[in-house]
This record gives sequence, structure tokens and C-alpha cells, in this order.
Amino acid sequence: MKNKIKKSVVISQIIILLVSIIAFSYFVGSEFRVVNALSPVPIPTTKSTIKALAPSESGSDLSGLERAEQTETTSIQVTGEVTRLGGGGARGVAEPGGRRGGAIGESVGKNIGQVGGNAFTAAGIYAGLRGFFSQVDFLDPSIEKAISAGVSIGVFASMTLKDLGINAILGISAPVIGLIVAVVIFAVFAKDVKYDLYSFTCYPWDAPLGGQYCDRCNKGGLPCTEYQCESLGQACELVNKGTTEELCIWKNRDDVTPPIMQPWQQILTTGYKYIPDSTTSPPNRGWKIVPETNDNGCVAPFIALRFGVTLNKAGKCKVDFSNKNNFDTMEHFLSEGRTRYNHSFQTNIQSPDALEAEGITLANGGRFSIYFRCQDENGNPKGDSPSAFTIFKFCVDNGPDKRQPEIVTTSILNNSPIPFGQTSVNLQVYVNEPSECKWDRLDRAYDDMENQMTCKTGALEFNAQMLYQCATTLTGLIDRADNEFYFRCKDQPHLKGTPEENKRNTNKQSYKFTLKGTEPLVIDSAKPNSTTIKDSTDVIKVKLEVKTSAGYDEGKALCSYEGPGTGGNFNEFFNTGTHEHSQDLFLTAGDYIYDIQCIDLGGNVDTKTISFKVETDTIAPTVVRVFRQENSLKVITNEKAQCVYGNFGCDYLFKDGTNMTKAVNGTEHSTAWNTNKIFYIKCSDEFGNQPFPNACNIIAKPFEVRSD
Repeated sequence: MKNKIKKSVVISQIIILLVSIIAFSYFVGSEFRVVNALSPVPIPTTKSTIKALAPSESGSDLSGLERAEQTETTSIQVTGEVTRLGGGGARGVAEPGGRRGGAIGESVGKNIGQVGGNAFTAAGIYAGLRGFFSQVDFLDPSIEKAISAGVSIGVFASMTLKDLGINAILGISAPVIGLIVAVVIFAVFAKDVKYDLYSFTCYPWDAPLGGQYCDRCNKGGLPCTEYQCESLGQACELVNKGTTEELCIWKNRDDVTPPIMQPWQQILTTGYKYIPDSTTSPPNRGWKIVPETNDNGCVAPFIALRFGVTLNKAGKCKVDFSNKNNFDTMEHFLSEGRTRYNHSFQTNIQSPDALEAEGITLANGGRFSIYFRCQDENGNPKGDSPSAFTIFKFCVDNGPDKRQPEIVTTSILNNSPIPFGQTSVNLQVYVNEPSECKWDRLDRAYDDMENQMTCKTGALEFNAQMLYQCATTLTGLIDRADNEFYFRCKDQPHLKGTPEENKRNTNKQSYKFTLKGTEPLVIDSAKPNSTTIKDSTDVIKVKLEVKTSAGYDEGKALCSYEGPGTGGNFNEFFNTGTHEHSQDLFLTAGDYIYDIQCIDLGGNVDTKTISFKVETDTIAPTVVRVFRQENSLKVITNEKAQCVYGNFGCDYLFKDGTNMTKAVNGTEHSTAWNTNKIFYIKCSDEFGNQPFPNACNIIAKPFEVRSD
């Protein structure tokens, strides 16, 4: 999509040129001051004052100056004109009639210093303007360069003419000559600026049309999956699902008919209806959208008009404001380019009056035609071939606007929570037509509301949803309370200050908007922290667990973690969204530090850092002592364990052994003393580490065990 935008550029150029002229006037001085000395001129003198002044023979030099050492008022008689320039004082004396004596070349030579200074000044002006434009960046570079060059060269020309004693050429004064030079330079260097606007739209990837590649899925070495099948073509389908005979087939292979479009009744904006358009000839189909009460009526301006089509089979649809030849050349996909049975389109048409107020005339007289074409999964109709369309026609009412403006939505959802401690928030309100809007903490009439919003009031200043933005900052927000605001708007801003201002429509009811104040979010606990996690595997499961409270909605939040393996990014917990959050990690042995961050719907954030150690234990417990204590055999292990024994050797399974009694600390184990038995003892720690099936931790023989 390309558009030439010249109006705003021309206006900007004019504004900048006017500013430049003001700067130009400042640099060249405000006026030429000419003293006509046909009669004595009183000059107050103090200390050292010109007493007598007479022109030299050349007329271009001042000589014969005498000084009076007294304070007095002296009258002097000058036979010509004494000219004092705004930038440099007296440069010469003109002869009667305005002719200046001497050659210009001689004057240039004598004033070469002033000429050089003028060039330096002009260069400074040029650099300053270029620097200014580099900061604001709202004009084309060629225009910026032309303005800078024109102003600087114009200033140079004007100042230099005056320094050379040339007050006028052909009756045109030096400042005006400088201005003419500036305009000429601007015209020479300025280029016709054209702006090309390009619109980029991203759509979801889709499989190729048809199903000519479906069978490829059946020829691979691995079974075809539903995902693989459908990715080969829009008409590919997996059949015999869940059996050993799954196949990817081309459904409706012989279908060559395009989808049939019908008006979608359920989606049409309330208060309107479809009627057939008799001017559309088959195979094309046409419908008019008119008010329910008037078959010849028009759509009200600035309403959200929504309409669409239903299909007899699934397909993709496109829409365009002009009649393109085929499906491929049409401008806009509907439903984000997805394959569906129903497709809708929504528009918000401007008022012809509002457009004309800005000098914009609708070439179609306020009548619109919108074309639909749809294509099925088999590519019917062919995208590059001429095909039938369905057209929807409607006109926009050009009568008096009697509808109130409608606030459609806001940049922050109504009744949203806000962070604790926030006292103000920027908000955009979106209106269905150009309007001026206000807000207040009380529900008042529009004229009584205290806070004016900044609104886009131009008929073409709408956003992608064809809505008009009004921006403001809401202040005075309170924590732990509902902050209520009221909005009202007045439409037709182009009538402001005109005799027809009383025709503007104002909201009779306020749009109530609420922001909920909250309290801080708190992470009550996060674990594991300052502990060691052990297991007998190389990779150990560690469960992060977090509990939150307060904030908005009693601690409901989304929590995430950052640490080794996250690439410096916070990853959301697998289980989160309530006041309890958990995430399983699988880590190798080492020391770990994780940052936990939780945020609730109001934007309240709390953070916590945890650290822990992961150890891998693959060694069976060690019996560090065995002894007899009264009538018991006691065994002490180096770690918490469970011990068993057998009496016929070590070649028994751990589960088949007789359990020894374990003390609370987990490292002391005992069983009844029996001098007639040998105890073949095996011990297993909490991770399942134990001796081999044919080995023991220790063999206790009664005659070798000491008493304690």
C-alpha cells in the first residue's frame, strides 16, 4: 500500500520557513537608519565627542575628525546622508540622491574582515539549523538541508551588502534581497518529497493448498502421524486413526467447486439487515446493508459496522475495497488467514461532513462497496484465475449527526488492579468518532468536568481499529481502595468556535472507569534454602516450592525462577497462578543459587534468593561399631540406614533379611543377643545404597563381639 502525503510536509515547511525568517531578521538587524543632514542635527556629546564631520573626496571614507574634550550639545552640518548599518555602524557617506562614491572593489578590500565574519556567522547558522533538525527529525533530509542553506546564505548576502555600503539594488533593500536569496536557495535545493507507506502483515504458517503430497507420509520408515499428514497439504487427512492401518489421504480429491458464500446473519450489527442487490449479475452475488426500518437508508457514521459470510465448506476469505481480478491479488485476509466456515469484517466509516471540514471529499459520495472472495482447502477457485465475488454495498448517512460519541474501550481494562504505591497512571481512551473528552473524580456533566484530555480530533487520525484516541494521566490513586473515574466526550470538534457549535453531541451518561488499589505481594516461603539435597543418582530431582500472600486477590500470582541453565532469563514455574507454586528441576551435584520472582495481576512484585547444595551418594552405609549391650546386639552406622541380618551367610536378598530395631537418630540398630547364632548384617541408606547381594556390611560372631 502506497500513499503520497504532501499536505503535512508543506505545512511543516511553511512553519519552519517562517521561524527561519524570524531568525534571519534577528541576525541582520531590525532596520537601516538614515540621517538626512540638510539641517543641523543636535548630538549630545560627553568627554570625547565628534565635533565636526565632513565627507572625503571619495565619499567612502570618514576623515578630518576632531574631538571636543568638554561635555556639551553640538550641532553638526552634514551635506550628504550618514548611513549607520544595523550590524556594523557607519560604513560610508552617500552622496545626495543615494549614489555612493568609490568602487565596490575598493570597499570589499577595506571591509574584508567584515565579509569573513559574515561567512563565519552564516556557517554557524547553517550548523545550528542542521543540529536543530537532527534533534526534532520531522522533515525530509533534503528539506532540512534546503532550509538551512537558504537561511544561512540569505543572512550572509544581506549582511555583506550592508558591509559593502550597498543599501539597495533597484530599490530593493538589503534585508529583502537576503530574503529573496534565501527563498531561491531553498527552491534550488529542496526536492519534491514523496512518502511511500508500506504495510506488513504476518499470518500463521499454513500447509500448501490441496493434497498432492499427502501420500508421502505413507512412504516413510516411521508411521505417519496426524501432524505430519496435515502439514503436507490443507486437504490431507489421516484416516483409520489408532489402528495399524493409518493412512494420510487427499480428501475430496475431485472437488473443483469454490465455496458458496451467504450473508452471516448472526454477526450483523444490531439495527441493520441484508437485502439482495439486483444490480449484481451472476455468477457474482451482491447484498446491501441497510437499516431494518428503511430499505433505502444509509449506515450511521462512526458506528462499528460488522458483517460477514458463512461458507458451505471450510475455506479462507479475503476482502478488498476495489474489485480485483482474482483471489491472490486481493488485499486483506479475514480471520487472520485461518480456514473457517464463518468470516467477519468490521469497519467504522467516517462522517462525510467531518471529512469535508478538513478539506477531504469522498470521491464515492459516501457509498461503499466491499468485495469478498473465498478459497477452499483444495485451492478452489485457483488463486491466479478470475473468479466470482460477493459484494456488500452500503452508504453513509450525510444527515445531521445526532448520535452521542461512544467510548469503546481503554488502554487499561476497566476494573484492573494497579501496583501498590502507584499514585498516577497514563491512560488512553478510544472513541468511535473524533471527539473532545474530559474526566473527573465525580459524575458530572461534560462542561463541569475539571480535567481536559488530549485527543486526536482529525477525521483521519484513527488507529487500526478505526477508533480515535484521547490520552490523559489519572492522578490521586489510593492503595487498598477502588479508584473511580468518570469520562464524557463531545463530538464534532470541527464545529468548535463556529455558529453551529450547539449541534455538537455530548455524552448524557458518564463512562465509569475503576482502578483497584492493592497491597504489596509477599513471598512467604521459598524452598529448598540453605540445605543439602542428596540422592544416589547422577541427576537428582529437586522441587522448588514457593508460597505467596497479600498483593491482589490474596496472593494469586505468577512465579518464575532464574538460575543455572536458564540463560539469564526467568522461566515461569510449571505449577503457578495461585498462592502455591512448584517446579521440578533435575540437577547434578553442586552448589546452586536461584532467584525467585513473583508478580500478581496488579503488577506487584516480590523477589527472593535461595541457595542449596546437591550431593550424589552412591556408597553403601558403613558399620563403624558393633558390640553387645546387656541382652542386645548393637550396630552403629556412619549415616542413617536400615539394617537387616540373616544367620546362614551373606547370599540373601536385602528384602528377605530380618529387620533390626532402628533408633530415632537412624544410626543405631539393635536385635536380641543370641550366643548360638552368627549375624550376617546388611545395611541400606535412605537412597537405597547397600552391599552386593552376596556381600555383607559386617559379620558378627558372638564369641568375637565385645560387651559394652
